[in-house]
Amino acid sequence: WAAVDCGADVPALIYKSTGPDAEAVLFEILNTRANITSSGMVKSHQGPAADLIRTAHALSTSPFYGQVHFGDRDKNHYSAALLARGLAAVVCNILPIGKIQDVLGRTDFGLKADKDAESRAAAYLKLVALVFPANRALHQVPLVGLGRVAYLRWKDGGAFPTPKVYERLKKTNWDIITHGLHTLTASPMVEEYVKKIWRG
Repeated sequence: WAAVDCGADVPALIYKSTGPDAEAVLFEILNTRANITSSGMVKSHQGPAADLIRTAHALSTSPFYGQVHFGDRDKNHYSAALLARGLAAVVCNILPIGKIQDVLGRTDFGLKADKDAESRAAAYLKLVALVFPANRALHQVPLVGLGRVAYLRWKDGGAFPTPKVYERLKKTNWDIITHGLHTLTASPMVEEYVKKIWRG
């Protein structure tokens, strides 16, 4: 409206769309040049990893129902970007360092290449909701560390942890375990701690 009031021209780029999926991909491409959050990238990403997170947020029977935030500054507890990095750990057994687009791409590949990866991812999301309820702080390092241990426990068909295990993990002060570090270099500390409690 300021441009209209001043009689100024407004330059625009117009793209012809072939449908909603193409628009979502174009949105992601164009916004790599803009200041878009990592969680916002998860919201627009076209692939099975992001689909799992969006479904968990939208499904009324999910513990994450209406609780995932996608970078839109709402007050929901679970960061889509943090969940995406945790999924990368449990699907691919990696430290998900780098751009969120690369992490999602790697997880997408893992979900397609490993027939058991989707069931591990679903079990991991269930476990995350039990260990990190909405009234507790959520940090990258324990999410990823838990995902990497879950990969080891489940890659050969191991069982879901017992209530005794996940209740103890829920009470953990993760800052003590990581000595206050919030970078993925502290993940091995979390992994060793989780392995002692959740024995294979």
